[in-house]
Amino acid sequence: MDAKVAFIGAGPLADEDGSGMPFAGADGALLDRMLTAMGLDRSQVFVTNLVRCRVSETSGPSAEALRSCTPFLRTELATVRPELVVLLGDEASQFLLKQTGVAGARGRWHTLLGIPARVTWGLPLLRHQPARKRDVWQDLQTVMARMNGETESPR
Repeated sequence: MDAKVAFIGAGPLADEDGSGMPFAGADGALLDRMLTAMGLDRSQVFVTNLVRCRVSETSGPSAEALRSCTPFLRTELATVRPELVVLLGDEASQFLLKQTGVAGARGRWHTLLGIPARVTWGLPLLRHQPARKRDVWQDLQTVMARMNGETESPR
């Protein structure tokens, strides 16, 4: 499978865990709207998480869970060969890029396993802080510009 973009989140939320599909609940509906705004649909992108199952009801993935699932993620990215990666949220930024989180990593391109990567806010945060959607849209415009061979995001 070739995908234009891979979206990587932290791990499944309670409403997604049983489905076996990343971003299947409310966050999935939001992701689908974002993709539509980008002129894409799920058949053109790859969506995954750092970890494959929910290990805690109260916190993000543990360091042990992240380390255990990293080989799967590396294999997925090597198989899918996305042109670009969008990291959703602090956990993805901190673990994969060794960054301090979204606030410190947003606004510039990074490299993840040789693939250009952009960091933006995680989808669960957008439900609690809807004003951040503007930031995410700005980041996605930059991703779209890069997909189209442009060097700068339209403003």
